Amino acid sequence: MTFTSPAKINWFLYVLNKREDGFHEILSPFQKISLYDSLRFELAEDVILTDRSQIKDNIILKTIDLIKKHGHNSQTGVHITLNKEIPVSAGLGGGSSDAAITLLNLNELWSLDISKDDLMSIAAEIGSDVPFFIGEGFSIIRGRGELIDPHPVEQTYDILLVNPGIRISTKWAYENNKEYFNIKNENTIT
Repeated sequence: MTFTSPAKINWFLYVLNKREDGFHEILSPFQKISLYDSLRFELAEDVILTDRSQIKDNIILKTIDLIKKHGHNSQTGVHITLNKEIPVSAGLGGGSSDAAITLLNLNELWSLDISKDDLMSIAAEIGSDVPFFIGEGFSIIRGRGELIDPHPVEQTYDILLVNPGIRISTKWAYENNKEYFNIKNENTIT
């Protein structure tokens, strides 16, 4: 079975105060867009990931490890083939989306019966953007990404994405946001 995992855009991103857990509070409208990676899932004897993009520390393997860590084990393995179309380190959430699709599909493929609440909890452990990709196409995101307020959107828009080919890690962007963007540190989210 082959599934697509969509990219997302942030219509804007407010990076607010740093939390005690080391993450930043954010406020941002996220929207899924029609740029996709594709993932093919096949039952196998072992866990195999074929990833032609050669990404180190692939989030898909982290997702499988967390599923097992939470006691959700399968009698079978899985062969996942990942075809990357979403640019890496471009702020489009490609890895987070791949993780969410992996989590959702292994829940079905392995008949794990993980509840929606537990799926969201595991997703938040994988990464801050992952819970969004389990839900609706447009949501207002708060907290470190775990507070999701879905809003249905009925109208579609054409957008132009420009990728200059400069990779910016999420960690670097958050660590340097005040220096480069002169953003005030707010103590509360309104």
